[in-house]
Amino acid sequence: MALAYMPLANMALATMPSAVEIARTFESRSFGYKLSDPRQDLFTVYWAWLGHSEQSPWKTTALSKISMLRKTGRLVSGLGDFALSEKAVKAVQKLIGEIEIESLPLPTVTPVSGGAIFVSWRSGPKSVEATAYHDGEILVEALENQRVDEERSMGDPSSMLWWLVQG
Repeated sequence: MALAYMPLANMALATMPSAVEIARTFESRSFGYKLSDPRQDLFTVYWAWLGHSEQSPWKTTALSKISMLRKTGRLVSGLGDFALSEKAVKAVQKLIGEIEIESLPLPTVTPVSGGAIFVSWRSGPKSVEATAYHDGEILVEALENQRVDEERSMGDPSSMLWWLVQG
């Protein structure tokens, strides 16, 4: 059983989600674990589940957030239409699926008015940000100290994310 935890030993601490994110993940899916007992350690259950998961934790969390936003997106009077476009959803799902890095910080996934999706990975002063627009076009940028690194942003998303996690 200890082998199930081996891949997690090399994970960056930033990949550990908050208790609220873990609870939402378990509420939205059935993983065969019961969280009704308040004495249960939510993080232990989460890590045990990850040991049996076929996806890396950041991918599972990101795809769950996209699914949730897909169901809850709506027109907000005075702010805009936050319903996600199908083309944006498919584009960002494809982007996430193509990234082969197992250990990344949990991304922030946010709807953008007009049907777009914003995904951001952060580690210290560095971040990689992807915006999937309503028409399916994606813009991915690498930032350091909140400034776009033009040279690094010309690379592919995976190379930008390797840069993010390499000290």
